[in-house]
Amino acid sequence: MALLDVTTGHFLHQERLNREGWDARAAVDRLDVANGPWGLQMTDPVTEQMLLRGGIRGEASFTLELTPSKPLVRFGENGYSRKGADPTAASYYLTFPRIAARGELELGTENLTVTGELWMDHEISSSQLSAGQVGWDWISVHFTDQRELMLYRLRRSDSSADPASTLTWVDADGRTQVAPFTWTVQSTWKSAKTGAVYPSKVKVVTTDPATGASVELFIEPLAESQELTGELGGGALLGRRLPRPRCLRAGDRIGLHGADRLCEGFEDLARRKPRGGITSDSIGAAARARGPGCR
Repeated sequence: MALLDVTTGHFLHQERLNREGWDARAAVDRLDVANGPWGLQMTDPVTEQMLLRGGIRGEASFTLELTPSKPLVRFGENGYSRKGADPTAASYYLTFPRIAARGELELGTENLTVTGELWMDHEISSSQLSAGQVGWDWISVHFTDQRELMLYRLRRSDSSADPASTLTWVDADGRTQVAPFTWTVQSTWKSAKTGAVYPSKVKVVTTDPATGASVELFIEPLAESQELTGELGGGALLGRRLPRPRCLRAGDRIGLHGADRLCEGFEDLARRKPRGGITSDSIGAAARARGPGCR
């Protein structure tokens, strides 16, 4: 679980590893999971409203009510998302692409009432990276016309993208459409702690399926140092970066906000915003960061 104060760049994070029956649980007939004091429960199966509780040591804690404003999206073929040429290289990929969040955040001596909009991302898989793959890059974007974009780029050892890499648009009604894309790293950031090198500024070019127009997305982090080192259990490194995206395309103006996830991992994330705003993950989700408009 992690939290970034975008006004200062201060980054907090914590990992937990517990066994069921000791300090963790997961129901099999409903959404109800917990790991120590962290937890996510579906409180209303009709509206699919959820309650998220989290904290980072004694430095931060929050409780958020989450209400989906769009239906559940299944990426891939009926939720079966390919991650490589091998048939076993796949996951079940389920997403609430747009959720309204409201609640309370305690950060140090501050108590804040917070609101925001988030993306809940969840993948279920027993497979690892395929032969020749060394990691992945992932981004998602909310547009103000109620559409979304999700991209994962599976990196090969020669720095090329695996053919299973995918960019998917989600329309206002929750329908998905895959589109071609290019990914160009314009600058990188090297961790002083681990020596790992992450993409920092990235340019993504794709096609808007609604208009056929070319779209350019420029992604850069709001703070460079947001590395989750996966030290418990020898986990993989994860650079989850709250970005400052901007978008250029022919035609009308589109607002956007987005997030990216670089390398590998599976964490929770919450973020403070100026004036008490927040965006936050639920378990297995990726956070949103507001950005300027898109032309």
